[in-house]
Amino acid sequence: MLSIKRQLVIGAPNRRWKFDYPLGRVEAYRSMTTVSALLAGFSLAAAMGLMTAGTRPVLYEWSSSLFVAASAAFVFALQFTFSGLQYAAPPAERLAWLPRDESGNPRPEFLVGAERVQKKDFELQKRYFRRTDASYNLGLVLFLVGLALLFLPVSGQSVPQVVGLLTVGAALCLEILWIGARIFPRMRPHWLAPGYRSLAGEFEDLPPKGPPAPH
Repeated sequence: MLSIKRQLVIGAPNRRWKFDYPLGRVEAYRSMTTVSALLAGFSLAAAMGLMTAGTRPVLYEWSSSLFVAASAAFVFALQFTFSGLQYAAPPAERLAWLPRDESGNPRPEFLVGAERVQKKDFELQKRYFRRTDASYNLGLVLFLVGLALLFLPVSGQSVPQVVGLLTVGAALCLEILWIGARIFPRMRPHWLAPGYRSLAGEFEDLPPKGPPAPH
């Protein structure tokens, strides 16, 4: 996910939680589990359908192999996401488990330990989510290439084949651009993947609120 690192001050100046912009990235990964599961099942069903169909495309064996590989990549994306989410508890949930003083606030000596644990969790969360990104992106590319092979005209061609091939080819090119934008955010095309830099100069007159605005 495209993100910008910042620290959010909680309570005293030396109390800090580590987090990433945009703040909804954890929820995005949570929703990715459903998408990955659907794509894994669809890819496997497509492979089985090609292998058992009476009339098969010319390159059905290659397509089936790519669909199976894509399904495996989506399953790994699920596993990495599940592991990363275990370390992504929000600050409110972490504070809820801390012992309280007489006034009902978390005891300071336990806040120090919670801060250290949250920093470790944040690093582990990022490592698992990077693996999620790699598996998910690989699965999408394999799936689109396998789909393109179904429309590839080997002997002769028809208008539906050409339209299907051009459509899948365009989707594959956009997906590669999207992956590149996530790996190299400074070089991303803003018409495809807008971010904070795309809004430069539009909100400079607004008063600051909450944590410092990312650049």
